[in-house]
Amino acid sequence: MRLIGWAKIQDFPRCVPAIEAHAHAEPMVAKFVAPSKPALSKALELRGQMALCGLIRWSYGCSGTSYDAWWNEDNFASLMHSKQAVSAAIASNGLRTDILFLGNSHLSQLAVATMCALRQDIEGFWATDMTSGCLGDFGHATARMECFGNATCGMYLARAKLKSGGRILLANNHPWLFQGKAGLDAALRHLLHSTIDDAAEASVPMVDLSSVRAVVLGRWNEASWAELIFRPSKEEHLKRSKLGKPPGSAPGDGVCGNTQRCAEPLQAWETTDVVHFLHHRGFTGNVVLAGMQIPPFELKLDQSVRDAHPNMHFSSLSKLR
Repeated sequence: MRLIGWAKIQDFPRCVPAIEAHAHAEPMVAKFVAPSKPALSKALELRGQMALCGLIRWSYGCSGTSYDAWWNEDNFASLMHSKQAVSAAIASNGLRTDILFLGNSHLSQLAVATMCALRQDIEGFWATDMTSGCLGDFGHATARMECFGNATCGMYLARAKLKSGGRILLANNHPWLFQGKAGLDAALRHLLHSTIDDAAEASVPMVDLSSVRAVVLGRWNEASWAELIFRPSKEEHLKRSKLGKPPGSAPGDGVCGNTQRCAEPLQAWETTDVVHFLHHRGFTGNVVLAGMQIPPFELKLDQSVRDAHPNMHFSSLSKLR
């Protein structure tokens, strides 16, 4: 099954975050070359449509000359090609199964872009309630979806149900993902069935991934990052409390993924171990190695690992576009 007809797009320039205090220095770029007049109006229209998607995290907002220069004719043509491919997939009723995006925030951006492209075909949307860490209902067919990551809704565990019957599932940087097999089981079962389990409970059953047709796999953040975010020291916790929890910070307490119940050190997953995990949970579909989409960070997998899982089809995101 071909996941989506991706088009080759030039590397995106570093964004200038919406919050000035967190802004990086914007790189020097060549003079902005606007698209030709026929393409320019369509490009501006597409930019406007992207801005209407309520799922783009507050810190991913882009502006400035680098962003303007990126909207050249070649990139605009590639974007339109990808948009048409997504529309064709929907028209052919090709998205009737589950697609799982699994990794860190770079992978999350791919999932959000996919959801935004399909937002007219989404009839139900669930994301992370930042108070509990569990899935909450944040949108449906008659309501505007909003999940900017700076209030009660976060894109750490998220699920979008399409009118065609398929679902887009996202799991990234949630505390369960750093709590071993039991934690990953709990996160994926929660996405698939909306159950709430304690990841530390040995009696929690393994998740069944036989309904998932494709997994877009990214990198994991380091365990040290997880310890700092989910288990801050008293000094760090006091500092964060005084400043207010930073907008979009991952949920580290509450019902789902509470790391205080887990005595074991938090850990990151290696790509090979994730593939073995998927196999043992009944997954037999397509694995798209996405990494972080910034060479040389695209994921690699030894041929021996591929050969050990003949019921999986492996490809890289760069080869799909």
